[in-house]
Amino acid sequence: MPSSRYKSVLRLLRQLSVYLRIFAVFAATIIILALAAWSCWWLPQGVDIIVKATETRWSGLVLLLMLFFWAYVSWYSGRILAYRKDKQHDWPDTGWAPVLLTHLPRLLGYLCFAVIGLAILQCPVGIGPLPPGWLPALLAAHILLYAGVSRLMDRWGDRLLARHRLLPVCTWLLASLFAALVFCGWINTVASLVAGICWMQYASLFLVNNRHKLKLNTGHWAGRPLFSFVLRKVWDGAGGARERMAEEALLFAIFNGISLAAAVCYITAIFCLPFANSIGSFPFVLLAFGILLGFANMISLVTMLSGVNVTVVYVLLVFVVGSLFEPHYVRILRDRKSEVKPFNERQHLDEFFAHWLQQRQAEIQRDSIYPVFFVLADGGASRSGYWTAAVLSRLEEGSERRFSRHLLCLSGASGGSVGNSTFFCLLQLRDSIYRQRHTLLREAQDYLKSDFLTYTLARMMGPDLFRPVFPFPFIYDRAAALEYAIEHAAPDSVIIRKAFQQRMSGLIARWQDSTYRLPILCINTTRMQDGVPGIVSNILIDSVTFGKRVDVLGLLKPGEDMRLSTAVVLGARFPYVSPAGRIENNYFVDGGYFDNSGAGAVHEMIQQLHLWTQDSAWYDRHPRLRSLQLDKKLRWYVIHITNSSVDPTALEKVHPVVNDLLAPMQTLIGSYGTQTVVNNLRLIRYLRELNKDTTYFPISLYEKDDSNTYAMNWAISDTTLRKMNNRLHHYPRLNSLVEWIRNNFNLPAGEVSELGKEQ
Repeated sequence: MPSSRYKSVLRLLRQLSVYLRIFAVFAATIIILALAAWSCWWLPQGVDIIVKATETRWSGLVLLLMLFFWAYVSWYSGRILAYRKDKQHDWPDTGWAPVLLTHLPRLLGYLCFAVIGLAILQCPVGIGPLPPGWLPALLAAHILLYAGVSRLMDRWGDRLLARHRLLPVCTWLLASLFAALVFCGWINTVASLVAGICWMQYASLFLVNNRHKLKLNTGHWAGRPLFSFVLRKVWDGAGGARERMAEEALLFAIFNGISLAAAVCYITAIFCLPFANSIGSFPFVLLAFGILLGFANMISLVTMLSGVNVTVVYVLLVFVVGSLFEPHYVRILRDRKSEVKPFNERQHLDEFFAHWLQQRQAEIQRDSIYPVFFVLADGGASRSGYWTAAVLSRLEEGSERRFSRHLLCLSGASGGSVGNSTFFCLLQLRDSIYRQRHTLLREAQDYLKSDFLTYTLARMMGPDLFRPVFPFPFIYDRAAALEYAIEHAAPDSVIIRKAFQQRMSGLIARWQDSTYRLPILCINTTRMQDGVPGIVSNILIDSVTFGKRVDVLGLLKPGEDMRLSTAVVLGARFPYVSPAGRIENNYFVDGGYFDNSGAGAVHEMIQQLHLWTQDSAWYDRHPRLRSLQLDKKLRWYVIHITNSSVDPTALEKVHPVVNDLLAPMQTLIGSYGTQTVVNNLRLIRYLRELNKDTTYFPISLYEKDDSNTYAMNWAISDTTLRKMNNRLHHYPRLNSLVEWIRNNFNLPAGEVSELGKEQ
C-alpha cells in the first residue's frame, strides 16, 4: 500500500514536471501577457495612454491593427514552438501534455484580446475602474469561456465542412474581421473598440480552430527553394511530416509577410520621431510586444534546433561586452579645437544677486518690503512639467508680469525641471511670443501636451534591449531619444520648441554681465554611485554656498557643451525609462532620488543670501547696495508647486517573502519621498524663523481626498489635461496668490507703459 501511494505521488510529480516544462516553452508569451495586464489594468501611466489612444480616430485603427498582430504572433510562433517540442518528446503517460501543447498557443493568443479589451473597458472614459479582484476574475472567466467556445467551434466547423460551406464561411469571417478592425477602429470609442476586439477574438478563434480542415493549394509557396529550406527547418521535425509542410506553407508565408511589414513599422518608429508619434504610445507598445515576442520565440526555436542555450550565451555576453563598452554616455557636444571652458565664466551667486538687486534698485528704494521669490517644483514627468509651467505662466500673466520681476530662482527635479525650464524659455522668448499674439500660458500648454513618450519607448523597446551586447555607437539611447523628443515633438507653431536645442553655454550668466535678465535655474540631479546631489545651473555652484553638491557643468572638459534638453533629462533619468547618464566616471540619475523638490539647494541659497544682507563686509564689495537697507526690506518667499496626492499613504501588511528578501529595497524606495519631505520641512521652519510669518506657498495639483488620478508620464491624454486645466483655473489658493501679487507689487513706470502697449 505505501509503495502504491509512493508510485502515485511520483507519477503526479512527473506529470507536474512535464507541465512546467511545457509552460516554460511559452515563458516569453506568458511574461509579456502578464506585463500587459499589469501595465494596462493597474499602472496609471498605462491606463492614461489607453485613454489617449481613444482620443483620435487614427489611433483607434492602429491600436486594433497592432493588437491583432500581437495576438497573431502569440498564436503562430507559439504553435511552432509547441510542434517542435512535441517532436522532441514522446510524452509517455503524461495525461494532458499533448492537449496543452495544442491549446496553449491558441489560448494565449485569445487572451491577448481579452487583456486589452478588459483594459479599455475599465479605463476612465469607459465604465471606470472595477473593484479589486474583478479583472483577474473576468480573465479567468475568459479562460473557461475559451474551453466551451473552442469545443463548440470545432463542432460547427465539422458541420460546415460536411455541407461544403466551411470555406465560404471562413472567407466571410476573415473579411468581417478586417472590416471590424477598420470600422470599429475608425469610430474609436470605448464601445466600438471593445466590440471590435470581441469580434476579432472569436472570429480569429474560429479560423484557428478550423484552418486544418480547409484543403488549400499551397504548392506555389512550398516549391520555392529558399522558402522550402526554411520551412523544412521549422516544420520538418524528425525527418518527416511532409504533409505538415504542405499545409503550413501558405500560413507560414502570410506570417512572415505580416511580420516583415510590422518590422518595417517598428524600425521606422525607432528612427523617425514623426512616424513614432503618428502611431501613438499604446499602439506602439502592442507592436513592440508582437515584435519582441516573435524575436524571443525565434531564439527559443534556435535553442531547440541547435541544442545551444542562446539565452545563457546572451547573458554571458552582457557581462563581457559591458566591461568593454559604455552604452549610456550623456549626449555631449564637443568642439575638439576649443581650449575654453565656458562654464568657468559663470557668475557666482554673490555677483548674480548683486546684479539682480541693482536692476531693481529703484523699486527696492520705493517699497517698504521687497519680496524675493524662489520656486520649487516636484518631479513627475510631463504631469509635473505641464502643471509647473502652467502655474508659473498664470502667475506671470495674471499679475501683469509682476511675478517674474521678483523671481530669483527656479529649482526642481525630474518633470519639475522640465516645467521650470519651459517657463525659463518663455521668459527668454517672451517678446517674440507676444509679437505673435500668443500667451505664455497657451504656449506652455501647447508645448507640454506633446508626446515625448512614444519615441522614447521606441528606443527603450528597441535598440536599448540589445545595447548591452551591441553598443550601437551610432544610435543614441532612450535618454537621448527623450531629449530629442523634447526638442522636436511639439508642432512647428510652438515658438519655444527650438529653445530646448540651445546650448547651455548660451544661457549662462557670464562674469560682469549686469544686463542678464533671467532667473537662476537649478536642475537637480543625483550621482548614482554615492547618492551625492548635483546641480546643472546657469550660475557657478560653489562649495561655500552649496556644500558637497556637484556642479555638473563644471565636470565638462574644454570645448564640451550640452543642450538645455540634455541638462533637463539629466535631472529626469528615472530608471527604467531613462538609464543613468555617464559624464567622465560620474553617473547621474533623477534628482528626486535625493531631493524631489529642489528645496535643499534653495535652503542653502536663502541662508547665504540672508547672511550677506546682514554682513557689512558684503556691502563693502557692493557699495551701491548699502543704501537700500536690504536687511529690512527683503523678504524671502517660496512657491512650492507639487503634483502628488496630499493624502497620507495607507500602510499595509508586507508579505514575509518581501520582508526577508526585499526589505532593503522597500526601505530605500520609501526613503525616496521621505528625504524630500525632510528637506521641505527644514526650509519651511527656516522661513518661519526669518520672517516670523508664513512665506511658503504650496500649490498642489491634487485636492484633499481627491478622486482624480493624474498619471505621471511623458505623454498626457486630453482627458487628464482638461482636469488639470480645470484645477488651474478653479483653485482658490492660486487665484489669491495671483491677486496678491498683482495688487501689492508695482512695476517701474517704464515697464508699466511697455506692458500696456503689448497687451
